[in-house]
Amino acid sequence: MNAKPPLSTSMFYMWRSLIALGHADGKLGMEELDYLEKIFDNLLRYFALTEEQRHIFADDLHNPQNIDALFARINEPDARDMLYGFAEEMAWADGVLEAGEEEVLRRLRLKNPENFDRDALRAEIRADIARHKTEWDAERQQMRKTARKRNPYFYAIDVILTKMGIDVLDS
Repeated sequence: MNAKPPLSTSMFYMWRSLIALGHADGKLGMEELDYLEKIFDNLLRYFALTEEQRHIFADDLHNPQNIDALFARINEPDARDMLYGFAEEMAWADGVLEAGEEEVLRRLRLKNPENFDRDALRAEIRADIARHKTEWDAERQQMRKTARKRNPYFYAIDVILTKMGIDVLDS
């Protein structure tokens, strides 16, 4: 696989803003942490993060930041558009829209460009996932072949679980 590109400054602050939104209701709950974990697992697939960026993300999880200050550092329109889409999903990750989260979403909507199309953004994200699915499937199959050759126990368990519809290599 090719070398991963670095995370742009705008995208870095977009993800930090999303973490800050998780703190908007005064607590970063388990559902929100699970949501962020899934996002960051995929983020690490595509981008090379510096140790400093990783440290800052980890610190942001424990220490709430000012979302407006972070948002002001997002200067790429695509990064802002992504934040609008992810922010709503993040706010509802625990199934409850708290007053603090609602206030942050309201402020973000005020900064939202008139022509923002949330459905178009979601369609674009789904299309991107579909484009990469073949690559992920090939990568997973190669991992499976390698693991099966090295460990007969993994081979046996993997065959049984796969027949049951469980893919241990599915992320």
